[in-house]
Amino acid sequence: MVSSVSSSSVSPPHHTEDRSSPYKDLAIKVLQLAVRVLFVFSAILMAAALTPAAYTAVVVAPVAVGAAFLAASFFPSSIPLEPSLGTSIASSPEIPRGIKNISNNCWLNADLQLFLSSKWASDFIRKSSCLPNTLLPLREFYKAYDRTIEEGKKIVDFPSQKIREMVASFSNTSINSSSSKQEDAHEGFSSILDQIISSAPASFYRDWEIQERTSYNTQGLPPLPDYPSGVSQKTQLTSILSLPISTPNLDQMLKDYFHEIPDDVYITPNQVDFYRAENIERQYTRAPRELWIHIKRFSYDFQTEVTSKNSIEIQIPDTITIQPVEGESTTYRLNAHVNHLGSYGGGHYVAYRESAGKWYCCNDSWVTLMDLESLKTARSEAYLLHYEKMD
Repeated sequence: MVSSVSSSSVSPPHHTEDRSSPYKDLAIKVLQLAVRVLFVFSAILMAAALTPAAYTAVVVAPVAVGAAFLAASFFPSSIPLEPSLGTSIASSPEIPRGIKNISNNCWLNADLQLFLSSKWASDFIRKSSCLPNTLLPLREFYKAYDRTIEEGKKIVDFPSQKIREMVASFSNTSINSSSSKQEDAHEGFSSILDQIISSAPASFYRDWEIQERTSYNTQGLPPLPDYPSGVSQKTQLTSILSLPISTPNLDQMLKDYFHEIPDDVYITPNQVDFYRAENIERQYTRAPRELWIHIKRFSYDFQTEVTSKNSIEIQIPDTITIQPVEGESTTYRLNAHVNHLGSYGGGHYVAYRESAGKWYCCNDSWVTLMDLESLKTARSEAYLLHYEKMD
């Protein structure tokens, strides 16, 4: 059984004092003004070039006014000149660090920020003696990240291409080692997570074990050879819950997954009798250490052979409660998510992380503090989510 404990409202982040240099503020204002002037001037020149001289005054003036309004709309007062960690606050260990994007590795940078949001995964990568050699580049990255914090720097000095080559070497992925190709953040993240879980002690496996019970309609049919009672049961490792978008509400999507009414699930053991599945019940064996969720925003149409993206806004709750087979119910709190910006075949990945009560946007090298309205919008467009256990 799964249920949401809290409302889906986003708690406002704590306000922080702006300690950035006044020269930086002045430079930003100058840049904004310059961009707007250039925008308006370019529009005027284009209008003058395309308009006969007799009508220039009539046409150019409205164009200039319209361009000014467009400039004000497209260039708000939030254009940063550099990664937005002020020099005086860069030493704070609570603030996430940026990661350089070498070619098309934004998907990987977002995945790394998602791993950094996980205390369990981070502790395992940093300290566990069970970490296999195949994951050593990941430990090297963590060392570089920790060193960045110790030295009070803003951006991690580490070639993310080493991590990409590591992921490409896994047998459970189709990711290319070339840094010129955009990849799917879900595929990259799940392949790394599966490697971590499989190398952890055997007892960890059951933390992501889901029991699945499928009931079939046997009315008027001979008993199922393998399931005389008409019920099949199995357990499987599910490190990440991959949820189709059945409704624009994550709570309901989870309920649909754990208590599924299938449309077209059949068993045909002898190619004559068709046994239709009436319902599928799923439940964790025990409460997982972390709760990872993948919202299936990309779908492939076999008839048109086209992959498309569903960009619908989804209501995401602050907390989720899981009732496992063994033990008491456990509540999890959202502390990170990854978004895909753009359409299938391109676009850009960005991570959002909560730290010390504040939310940050981690856009490759750029790390910015999120305001309430921007956070609400970003959360509704999430692609991958991480919920951690509440104390």
